Amino acid sequence: MRPFKKLAAAAAILAGLVATSAQAETWKCAFKPSRGDGTPQVVIIQLGASGGRTMVLDGLIQNYVGKPVEARSVRNTTSTLSVRYDLPSVKDNKGQWIPGIVYNVYIEKSNGKSRVTATPSGNYRDVRSTGTCKRK
Repeated sequence: MRPFKKLAAAAAILAGLVATSAQAETWKCAFKPSRGDGTPQVVIIQLGASGGRTMVLDGLIQNYVGKPVEARSVRNTTSTLSVRYDLPSVKDNKGQWIPGIVYNVYIEKSNGKSRVTATPSGNYRDVRSTGTCKRK
């Protein structure tokens, strides 16, 4: 429960960043748990945050980075939204290195259906999950 509280607090901070931007758009996504917990269960995407940049927050980023990260790429059309972002290589609480992971979130705006793909660095398999997103 504690990681959720941290994520909620960080989401509130992220929302505050966007409050100053008149054209900001926020999406909150919930994904089914994946095998091995390779994909985040909650992702918050803020388009137009912090001077027009797109910022992303999920539980892993909150735990290992401590603040939202800037999206690597964004494709925003009238019907879909695709956001790619990175979790850098970090050490966990046991001192083990966790390889960097590239995440891609794809959202169908008309019905909120979404999917997330996690692509770890190195010799690891992609992990995928499906879920729903809502525009806030």
